[in-house]
Amino acid sequence: TLEVEDEGARVRASGNVVVEWNTTRLEAGDLRVDQRTRTVEASGGVVYQSDEMRAEADSLSLDVDAETGTMKDVELGLSEQSGRFGGRTMEKAEGRRLLLEEG
Repeated sequence: TLEVEDEGARVRASGNVVVEWNTTRLEAGDLRVDQRTRTVEASGGVVYQSDEMRAEADSLSLDVDAETGTMKDVELGLSEQSGRFGGRTMEKAEGRRLLLEEG
């Protein structure tokens, strides 16, 4: 399903949702995008994949322009590194910093 509000400024999609931008791909069961604030909220089998990492989580909150966000109950693998890690909450701060809680 797809719902569009405010002349396309806010969009909500549910089902097998896939969104791609630049080199990033986001999959989720439920997705909300606000074009004015450039934010994304996703839940339900979230998979976030970029050139640098692939993460699977229960939910995601993302600021597209700042490239910051929070993922809940997450497992993450870095593209250039072997191994995986995860935790209850992961926050992507500015730059290449990841803050992990209950990892």
